[in-house]
Amino acid sequence: MKYSLFAALVLGSILRSFAAPSPVTLTIDSAAAGKAISPDFNGLSFETASLHEGSKNYDPRGYFFSATNTQLVTLFHNLGIQSLRIGGDSVDGSYIPSTNDIDSLFGFVRASGVKVIFSLNLPGGNAREDAALAKYLWGNYQTNIISVAIGNEPNEYRVNGQDPAVTNYQSWFAAWKNLGSAVTSAVPDVKLDGPDTDDAAVPWAAKFAQAEQGSANVSCILHHFKPLKSAKGKTQEQLSAGELSPILDASNYPACYNRIGAMARSNGFSYRFTEFNDYVAPIKTELRDYSFAAALFALDALHWWAAHDCSSVHFHTGIHGFHADFFVDPDGNYQLYPISYGIAAFNLGGHGYAEPLTMTNSDGLNLTAYAVRDGADLCVTIINKENGAGARNAAVSIAANGLARGNATAMFLVQSKGDVTATNGVTLGGGSISGAVPLRGQWTALGAFTNGQCRVTVPAGSAAVVKISAR
Repeated sequence: MKYSLFAALVLGSILRSFAAPSPVTLTIDSAAAGKAISPDFNGLSFETASLHEGSKNYDPRGYFFSATNTQLVTLFHNLGIQSLRIGGDSVDGSYIPSTNDIDSLFGFVRASGVKVIFSLNLPGGNAREDAALAKYLWGNYQTNIISVAIGNEPNEYRVNGQDPAVTNYQSWFAAWKNLGSAVTSAVPDVKLDGPDTDDAAVPWAAKFAQAEQGSANVSCILHHFKPLKSAKGKTQEQLSAGELSPILDASNYPACYNRIGAMARSNGFSYRFTEFNDYVAPIKTELRDYSFAAALFALDALHWWAAHDCSSVHFHTGIHGFHADFFVDPDGNYQLYPISYGIAAFNLGGHGYAEPLTMTNSDGLNLTAYAVRDGADLCVTIINKENGAGARNAAVSIAANGLARGNATAMFLVQSKGDVTATNGVTLGGGSISGAVPLRGQWTALGAFTNGQCRVTVPAGSAAVVKISAR
């Protein structure tokens, strides 16, 4: 089976080298008013347990989140992380962060330039403790905080044994209101968002939004989304194929937008994904996808949701296992799994306003594209998801109405052998990314952007960020 897959990849590579690239035309109305992308859109999510000093899963030597953890600060800068969510299952346990833990976190926050969504304990805490913690947070770090959340995936409390008394929406909302009232009494102007539910409890999110319409404190609906569901029983090839499936953009994402995004907007709220991943976190015996396909998945997902009014997307992560975006090598340096390269690629072309784009794709390539205007620059991100035997390169023509001249450059996100199932050999602009040094990717000149057009070839199983700078 392994030999057959390898042979197919080699054959596909040979055939692609002789086949003419398939034509794709992208037309951008660069004069149109685009949708603003939130300045804190690009995010990561970590467990509350990551704040514990000397945590064996993060940094047994001291604090993981600390201004002195220069590698983590550099890593956040290299990925372009703008917001950090602290929560997850461990928020609803026995550990309550101390003021020293909080101070260390916000020392890191200020060094890395991010803003925070901070979660409070609902079933395991008490109103007085949570109100005091919220008061300390808001009083000392308000300018660094997006909002405060209460609890995590409350629809799972009874199943997980965290709070058997929470059996339905009504019992949860009563507990949330009780704690929320204590917090707002202590901090009247606090931003207190929720409900941090998953797709099993979409009705809870809708009822919460309806109940909190016009709230002086709640401004955003928080939700968790894993569009590809369970990874159980899937091979590496199947995991990668799922991440590159056109069904995501055509069906899965629009359906989620209708039940969460459109619902939030219709009730007067913005919305954020405080936990976003490809598959549900696997158990130890299941395969986790660390392939290059995950990088293309992340890049596409971030752009899709940025173009659909989402305020932020936080990939829920850690170190090594459990949806990890990075790991520590034998020398103690932070290194990236491929998915993080997709996050970094979004940072290159994901600031400003999402512009209208139409595509002519006569050969039906598995390809997506997004346009973002940032001042005088127009960035066009092209993701060629073609893979395996018969995968096709794309010859892309970019036409920008309202932009006649400029210089065009591109940065390519590739795997060295064009193998979307590979777990290494990934580069962005020809360079690798770590926490040790700044990003060293290089832009490739495409020539002058004349008569409102330029061209770029995007190989199968790769992506390109094209930057057109007006003269």
